[in-house]
Amino acid sequence: MANQEITKSALAAAFKALLETENYESVTIGSIADKAGISRNTFYYHFKDKSELVNWIFQKAVDTMSKEDETSYVRLSALGRYFYENRGYYSKILLSSAYLNFITYFTDYEQKVIRERILSLGGDLAFTEKELQRISRFYANGLVGNLMDWARRGMEKDPETYVRMITDIINGEVSRRIKEAKASEED
Repeated sequence: MANQEITKSALAAAFKALLETENYESVTIGSIADKAGISRNTFYYHFKDKSELVNWIFQKAVDTMSKEDETSYVRLSALGRYFYENRGYYSKILLSSAYLNFITYFTDYEQKVIRERILSLGGDLAFTEKELQRISRFYANGLVGNLMDWARRGMEKDPETYVRMITDIINGEVSRRIKEAKASEED
């Protein structure tokens, strides 16, 4: 692991440790840097603020669980388990001023993933680029909204039932449209 990644990981660990006993607003850049054993300037070299650190923590976790050949159900399951296993941390984030920034980041990320999934299924045959953007944004907003609703309610139950429902909705509608487009192309 490069020095930059080691430093970022140390900052992330320090931040998460501080959130075990404090709320998001109470944790300062200085306290994160102190806990990580680095200077405030080093923090700012890597991140502009705590929200950017929150997004980096999420992206790093998603990068470790992503595989090109996985189905949307497997990917969403892994994402649901990740939130469930880290519910203490994400509960603090979702009840903080970082909420909107994180939701925006998460929704943009999901839109890209859903768009690529639709294209991999042959979506370019069924949808114009504008439709593809609108559909992927719609599903990303629904997915993130539902996942965040579950998270804000305390993530009391395992996410499998929720993940199955969302996956079935996304796959069913998109697959139907693609099949229709392929059938009309053959005519």
